[in-house]
Amino acid sequence: DLMEARELLECRSAALAAERADAGQIRDLKAAMQKVAATEKEYAIFLDADIRFHAAVADAAGNVVLRELTKLVLEKVVAHHNELKTALLPPAYREVSIRTAARIVAAIEAGNGKEAARWMARHLGAIRDELKHIIG
Repeated sequence: DLMEARELLECRSAALAAERADAGQIRDLKAAMQKVAATEKEYAIFLDADIRFHAAVADAAGNVVLRELTKLVLEKVVAHHNELKTALLPPAYREVSIRTAARIVAAIEAGNGKEAARWMARHLGAIRDELKHIIG
């Protein structure tokens, strides 16, 4: 349920961000993405950086309601990870997450909403796959 809500909110947010993000928001997105890329093996640090990245996309969308709904959903994501005691960060997942986040930012910076939404869907698909692996 949580992933379905994320797909609805975050793909639309990425598309809107491509239309509306200003230079400062693009810098914030790049900085958030670089923090995701800078994480090594500590899952808690990776998760925090990833959540900040998703929040930055919602901010760049320029829609207060989408931003607040995304904030609520991301709080539930963190609670869910805490409940699952997620601690592992498989290298393959980390690589896909970083690569797709970079594509999201590039599409937003290029003003291509369709591509931003498509890459967000792929990014969230990687998260969904990883959660299935964790849950077993």
